[in-house]
Amino acid sequence: MTESHVKRPPEKSRSMWRLLLKALSSRRQRSTSGSSRPLEKITIQGLKFVGEQDGPVEQILKIRLSQLFERQNKIWRAYLARARVDNSEGAGVILGLRAKGDPDKTMLEQIGSAFASIFSVTVHLDIVFLTEEQEGELAQVCRCFWDSMISPQPAVPHVPPSTVAH
Repeated sequence: MTESHVKRPPEKSRSMWRLLLKALSSRRQRSTSGSSRPLEKITIQGLKFVGEQDGPVEQILKIRLSQLFERQNKIWRAYLARARVDNSEGAGVILGLRAKGDPDKTMLEQIGSAFASIFSVTVHLDIVFLTEEQEGELAQVCRCFWDSMISPQPAVPHVPPSTVAH
């Protein structure tokens, strides 16, 4: 039977966290936190990984996130990748996390702080907590930048907090 004749079950809905820097920035400027939500949980139908997101600025983000994950001890592996969400034509950047438990709001906020210290308010980061199957698909096109099973972790230089517009 050819692949075109194979019926595939419909994809299940998945949750993803969208980190909105514009909301994070405006919330910092106001004394009250109300309408601006820097973290937004969204439901997606499809996720197609297309490759690794890497470059000089992304290396800074990976170093800062690695330092966070080392302190937290809640993440097994982390990937910074390009992916198409819900059959979109363009690929966006996702942070794929294989976690040791359920999503942790404090950790999400700390990821947001690391991201916001580097990128401008015009960008967002989608955070996906990966299933075993999703991680297998992602690992075919992207290498992880954090692996808690590697002991000791590769030495990472200290990166002072600074804002890099992207």
